[in-house]
Amino acid sequence: MINILAVAFTTLAVAITVPGNTRNAPPAAHKIIKVLQGADWGWEDRHSTVSCKNNSHTITFDLGNSQAVFRFKKPIIGADNKSSDTAVYSLLGFGENKITMRINGEKRPDPDGKPVVWDLILVNERTYAWRRHDWAEGAHTPYIRKCNDRP
Repeated sequence: MINILAVAFTTLAVAITVPGNTRNAPPAAHKIIKVLQGADWGWEDRHSTVSCKNNSHTITFDLGNSQAVFRFKKPIIGADNKSSDTAVYSLLGFGENKITMRINGEKRPDPDGKPVVWDLILVNERTYAWRRHDWAEGAHTPYIRKCNDRP
């Protein structure tokens, strides 16, 4: 079992719940979903416990695009302090290059006392990062990259 202390690491073992499906979502939503699913992803730091080498993850969306599951090869400790290879996020919306979401059961508060809200930011077709809404503009986690794109 891997104990991940960094807040951002806990966000990766997730299933995203989307209200309704994305048929009415902006075209960028379809592109983001297509890019994210079907590949192994890992944190850029190859020494990280959630790197491609140590514990990569996949992302899949259900048929109605109402959920996406981030599944690690080995369990990690999630935001709820429980060991799992998956976790659930509620989808709050799509942007041009991002999905805004909240971890179901999230206990960590933002500065206003509300559950933390995250953006999964698609940097390009091989890279994404996480950004909390209460972080400074431009701040984000280390990059997460497609594993098959590594040398």
